[in-house]
Amino acid sequence: MIHYYRRNILRLMLLQLAAMTLIGCVSGPENQPDPLPDIARPIPYLPELSVDGMTGDWNPSYEPLRILSDICGNIPDTNDFKASFRMAWNEKGIFLLAEITDDSLFEDPDNFWNGDGLELFLSQGRGSLDILQVSARPGFDLPDSVAAFNAYDHLRSRSLNPAETSIVFDSRETSEGFLLEGLVPFEMLSIEPHQEMRMAIQLYLNDADRKDDPDNFSLPWYPVRESYRNPYAFHSVTLTADRYPGMSPELRACIVDGKTVRLKVISDRTYDGKIFHIISGSFRHRLKNAFIKEWTLSWDKVHASGEPFVGLLLEEQPLQVLDLEMAQCIYEKTDPPEWYENEIRIFEIMDRYDPPPDSATLFTGSSTIRRWYSLYEDMYPMDVINRGFGGSVMKELNLNLDRIVFPYKPSRIFVYEGDNDIARGTEPLVFLEDCKAFISQCQQRLPDTEIIFLSIKPSPSRMRYWQQMERANQMLEDLCGTYDNVVFLDISSPMFIKPGILKNDIYTDDRLHLNEKGYSLLKHVIEENVIKSLN
Repeated sequence: MIHYYRRNILRLMLLQLAAMTLIGCVSGPENQPDPLPDIARPIPYLPELSVDGMTGDWNPSYEPLRILSDICGNIPDTNDFKASFRMAWNEKGIFLLAEITDDSLFEDPDNFWNGDGLELFLSQGRGSLDILQVSARPGFDLPDSVAAFNAYDHLRSRSLNPAETSIVFDSRETSEGFLLEGLVPFEMLSIEPHQEMRMAIQLYLNDADRKDDPDNFSLPWYPVRESYRNPYAFHSVTLTADRYPGMSPELRACIVDGKTVRLKVISDRTYDGKIFHIISGSFRHRLKNAFIKEWTLSWDKVHASGEPFVGLLLEEQPLQVLDLEMAQCIYEKTDPPEWYENEIRIFEIMDRYDPPPDSATLFTGSSTIRRWYSLYEDMYPMDVINRGFGGSVMKELNLNLDRIVFPYKPSRIFVYEGDNDIARGTEPLVFLEDCKAFISQCQQRLPDTEIIFLSIKPSPSRMRYWQQMERANQMLEDLCGTYDNVVFLDISSPMFIKPGILKNDIYTDDRLHLNEKGYSLLKHVIEENVIKSLN
């Protein structure tokens, strides 16, 4: 399911005091602001490419794109790490050639993504929940001495079997570092490519000099991290016939202690006297030629023109526009928020760009919900919202009701918690009190909403807690029976072959989470006990 920006209207460009001003003053229905401009980077068509770790078949006029800094604008020592890349396409798929200067090559055999290499994220368009992640490393330090890759499944509509992929990577060691070249076939994204088609891409080029290197660098193309779960942390790209992406100054922004915004514009070259403007709220600044500039602005200042954003313009043309609600948060004088803050924040980003419908069915809770990638298809034709955040407990869900439950005005809420609660030592009675608090708050704010608690599931890795979990399930079932419009749904019994013997084929390799067969079982239980009763 693709969620493109709903409008294609650029924000108005006005001259103010002889400087360009990008203003968020266009409003849509119900005074909702239009989305920020979705500026697409061109990707050229190169029909003769092959994956060989060489540059000879790339058009020599195609200048590699440098990535200069990390997510907050920190620049690595270029003698240690310098990274550039080129992308192209043809009928086979997306080609990528990364050219890396690195004085110390290191690959971690235990953690694929932890050493030198790259991570490439692709989707059918910004906002799409079907995200494919490909991690690749050059392979020089590995026993087989060949480039290696791994594909990670963030696809909501289907599963990916890495053994059957036709991804190809090759590498070549150079006097200054290495080249890493790869091909990701369009078929992996269910895409039929054509000229002027849009899709979304994010790229990280990574450097580490040793295991658990505290000074490692990860250079992102789009200046927002967590692309595996934030469907807007991507550049839009357009598959063109012969247009090449050009270098422009690099825009970075981070939010410091929730109070100020640190902006940075970085360039390693001159631009023949061209005039750039950086704009954020009431802040305007004119830039010329080569520069590394940094500003610290109050949050009120960048919020002065409505929703906070920062824009970089060349003359009258917007080059980059970043929604500051997505910017990296860092904490220098204050304690960081709870571990789940980034996940909740990403839900809020998704809600702003593609608001869910009222009266939908909400699924929330821990990773059993979060990892239910086929939920939308399994519950069709119901309108479904998935707001599971992995690792959560009931108390943490209660702390976020104002952010990921009440705003949706759901007609029905499915809740799965308790698994982590009991495993972390929470007594069943304490868990029950947290469930009571959830019911109480929901019935006050959403009096007509049905609440369905899914029982705590058994799993091979947590069977030592099962007696406590059974006790919690029984207490929760009894509690639900004392309320109108609150239901307990037993999903645990169907997971046993017989008492004490689990169906081992419904779990992933970690022996904790459910696999596709496990989610098929959940789907069947809900269909039999909830959906049929609605028809």
